Amino acid sequence: MAFRMPYWDEAYRLPDPTWARAIVPCEVFKIGGEGFSCIDPKMPEGWRNNAKWDIYGGSKSSWMPDLQVAPYEIQGDKLVISPEYK
Repeated sequence: MAFRMPYWDEAYRLPDPTWARAIVPCEVFKIGGEGFSCIDPKMPEGWRNNAKWDIYGGSKSSWMPDLQVAPYEIQGDKLVISPEYK
């Protein structure tokens, strides 16, 4: 799977409950065998506690939305992300 996570100005952007406004910056994003999480010490604890997803992109919190799956296709040894691969 490939996930979409907005990134600009040197930070990943965490979503509101609908992904309509992914604006909260997370400068330290951890990716590991257990999943994904924001571990930025500058983030409020409430956001850090909720910004956690399993390896399949499913939210581990009560209000944070699942990660968005990016449309992709594997072409040879390359991963190509494009809206045409819905």
